Amino acid sequence: MDFENLWKELEPANPGIYNTVEVGMLERLKSNNPLKKIEKSLKLNIVYGIPVCLVFVTVIYWYQIWWIQLIFLSLLIFSLVVVFSGLRLLKQISGTSITEDNLLGELEFHYNSINSWIRNQQKYGAFFYPVSITGGFFIGGIVGSGNKIHEFITKPYIIAALIVCWLVLTPLCIWAGRKMFHVSFGKYLEQLGTNIEELRGG
Repeated sequence: MDFENLWKELEPANPGIYNTVEVGMLERLKSNNPLKKIEKSLKLNIVYGIPVCLVFVTVIYWYQIWWIQLIFLSLLIFSLVVVFSGLRLLKQISGTSITEDNLLGELEFHYNSINSWIRNQQKYGAFFYPVSITGGFFIGGIVGSGNKIHEFITKPYIIAALIVCWLVLTPLCIWAGRKMFHVSFGKYLEQLGTNIEELRGG
């Protein structure tokens, strides 16, 4: 999304014919565009998701136990959905065409799309965190103890330990996920929301 070229195209022959609020907003977008920063964070999110998917594929191949494979297959599918939905959102942002006529509409569209994408990740992540904890618990337990899977899961305290992990780690994962999204996108979404309110008020 080349905002330098967009700005050149939008420079009016007669500045008086445009709403001064929109002109001021376009000037700010030229130098400090929150969509550009969101686009960068989104790219990083997608890049980090690719090695995560590869790890899940490796675990599925390495551990020939159907229910462990099922756990990590579900995590792989979720991660792929996150990556491809992120790519779709990135394409929307990169391919946007902002003019003086659609400035508010475009900013609102991207603001709502990004917030919806984040909410969906958080909502479905709350379901998949316990699944991920379960997979990690059993893989770590098998490797750490050196026992075979049936020897490990038949120990009386294992299920109790797994439940404790669910109760402790799931809320931590949910909190960490929200924190991560706030650090990656929160500041720029707030800035984008402020720009939209200014345009509405103008």
